[in-house]
Amino acid sequence: MRPGTVKIFSAYAISVLIFTLLITGCGKDNKTADNDKKEKSDTSKKTSKTFSPGKEIFYSKSVINNIACADCHSDGTNSGNPLTKYFSNIQGANKRSSTYHGKFTGEEVEKNAAGATVCWESYEKMKTPLTENDIKLL
Repeated sequence: MRPGTVKIFSAYAISVLIFTLLITGCGKDNKTADNDKKEKSDTSKKTSKTFSPGKEIFYSKSVINNIACADCHSDGTNSGNPLTKYFSNIQGANKRSSTYHGKFTGEEVEKNAAGATVCWESYEKMKTPLTENDIKLL
């Protein structure tokens, strides 16, 4: 090959590669966005029909870091999640005399949803605190 031919071939090959990446990348983004919209609408339908309001809070993902209470804690239905064996099971948490390693005792257990307020603000990074109604639902 002549030296000029190598430069032309290289430029052509790079152009084809970039063009191919742009075409395939754009197509995937559109499909993914469409699938995400469909999944979100399907999830919202399932959530409102299958979960009680308290469970809906428990399984809601934070928009900041995509963490939910259910990612760490078990409510008895999600024990297949590997992290739930390392964190407190929430079943009967409102009946405990103390929670969160003794941070909440007595009436404070109920007022703080057995420590859920700490996780909600510290780990899930929720912008708004749990309301009294949310705490009762949990």
